[in-house]
Amino acid sequence: MDGGYLDDETVSLYPDERSDPDTENTQNESQRKLSDLVAPPDKYFIAHLLFFFTGLAGMLPISFFIVANDYWMYKLRDINSNEVDLKNKTDLQRMFVSVSSISQGFPQLIASILSAKFAYRIGIRTRYLITLGSISALFGIFTTLVKVNTDSWQKLFFGTSITVIAIITIFHPLYSVTNMAFMSRFPTKYIKVSMYGSSISAMFSAVLQIICLSLTPSPTNVALIYFICGTIIMLFTFFLCYIMKYSPVVNFYWKDEPTDKTNTSSHTLKEFYAAAYRIWPMLLALVITTATQGIGHANITNLVVSEGYTKDTTNVWYSKYFVPTVTYLGSDVFNLAGRFFGRAIGNKRSALWVVLAAALRSFLMGPLFLFCNAQPRYHHIPVWFPHDYQYMIILYTYVFVASVLAVTQVLSLPKLAGDKKELAFITTQVVGTTTGTLAAFLNPVFVNLL
Repeated sequence: MDGGYLDDETVSLYPDERSDPDTENTQNESQRKLSDLVAPPDKYFIAHLLFFFTGLAGMLPISFFIVANDYWMYKLRDINSNEVDLKNKTDLQRMFVSVSSISQGFPQLIASILSAKFAYRIGIRTRYLITLGSISALFGIFTTLVKVNTDSWQKLFFGTSITVIAIITIFHPLYSVTNMAFMSRFPTKYIKVSMYGSSISAMFSAVLQIICLSLTPSPTNVALIYFICGTIIMLFTFFLCYIMKYSPVVNFYWKDEPTDKTNTSSHTLKEFYAAAYRIWPMLLALVITTATQGIGHANITNLVVSEGYTKDTTNVWYSKYFVPTVTYLGSDVFNLAGRFFGRAIGNKRSALWVVLAAALRSFLMGPLFLFCNAQPRYHHIPVWFPHDYQYMIILYTYVFVASVLAVTQVLSLPKLAGDKKELAFITTQVVGTTTGTLAAFLNPVFVNLL
């Protein structure tokens, strides 16, 4: 079935668009529960694996590049001194995360708009295969550069790496729109599995990075093992999407795609506006969270150095393991924990509490990272929280609240959107990407405040 339309048999599961939205929500839930009673068993857990790995693969490419901190510190080091000093980073080292977020912005925004408008022309399974195949190929290309000596063309390597990340983000919106359209046809239990996969993706990257660091002292060997593993994960997800048509569960909730799409029209702006109106509190919370993320994790937090670090330290915890363990793995654990506390909200009045929580988190907690031990510091902003435990309390609380809000927003969309579930998911993707694109230009500003 195509990403934007259902066949006649499936349409009967949903209420008519002219019905009352509140009535629609009740009807949708009762009808979906009824369909669950007769749904086939997920033999061999193929559907669960599919949802988990498509969620994992959705965030894995970007988190993989960001978490490889040891590799970037080595590749972008001061080649004249041939040393890595975390308290005296080069401009390339300290700006890598900021510049990569900017480079992702406009390609991702344009791709998001085009995907939302025209993705329906391509079947969902085909979209999965195109995006996953392309991202896997880019992973493979980047992996071949890991062992190449780039010291003589360091800035060109920096630009090449940023370009590869930017190209990956071109496919990411199509993948996200496809994933959201696909999820909109399934019960909440499958959506949660996908969200767990999405949440675990950064944790998986951090754990794998720590394991690789323990296997070899060479930053390039660490990166080689690391990126090969990432490529394998993407290829396995590609394989699951290829065989998805053989899953009875997938076939039950998602009927076969029509072979003739020539008479299918895209959604109109009026339809998108109607969907946005139904979920506007969640969109506002998303805008607040996304617009202020540059002042927090990971734009600033990737620069935080342990209180025990010195240039001449021989303690690998301070020099190698602190960032991937405390900043990335620790925050990912709390991010995953927060997923279990999110609950669906069924009306706009209750949804306003989500907006308030997002505002308090973003505007009160976010600026605290500027006063942690982020290095280097050029503008004499004081370090109010020099200890590692203080930084950890701020970071983990910040991430935990964000995770609870994210799950609440996603689970609430079907209830608030009524019969416009799929449009609500797509609208959320476009709004989030647009806000993130514009806000990314503030990331270097926040770094330069230090």
